[in-house]
Amino acid sequence: MGGSSLMGKLPASLSPGLLVLGQELATQNQDALGWLCSTTRNVVPYSDPEARKRVQRNLDHAVGMLCVAHIMAVFEAGFPGNYWPALLSSHDVQRLKAYRHVRNCAANGFTGTRPPADYADFDSVMTSSCPLRGVISYTDNSLVLSTDVLSDLCVLVREITNKAIVAAHQP
Repeated sequence: MGGSSLMGKLPASLSPGLLVLGQELATQNQDALGWLCSTTRNVVPYSDPEARKRVQRNLDHAVGMLCVAHIMAVFEAGFPGNYWPALLSSHDVQRLKAYRHVRNCAANGFTGTRPPADYADFDSVMTSSCPLRGVISYTDNSLVLSTDVLSDLCVLVREITNKAIVAAHQP
């Protein structure tokens, strides 16, 4: 975690929102996004194997982008990024910024085109010993996701939310 006096850096108004966030994040894998991922897996019925693989890969990428965009929107609404450095380890902050970069990619539709925001954090995480799961490939200009991105992101934001809730309730 960040500084030594976390409670002093955490506004009282943030604590109730973290509890609601924790409850909401706990259900995301079993809720609409989980169903979306499971019902779109291997559903493309084309007889041409190359076309089927291409379209399925594009569908999986689109679902992955939607999942990251939704989870990060929910997470950042309950735990804004300006509080991250004071409350979280630099490792956790960098991973969140990498996912925020993916979320910002979703603003370009399902093209995977990478915007400049949090670009360096994404690259650093992807070249680390623990890259983001569900990123199939990436270049300087674009990235491709799979639906596996949902599980990894859900675990991370639940763990971070729990850390922040504990920090909020420590004297």
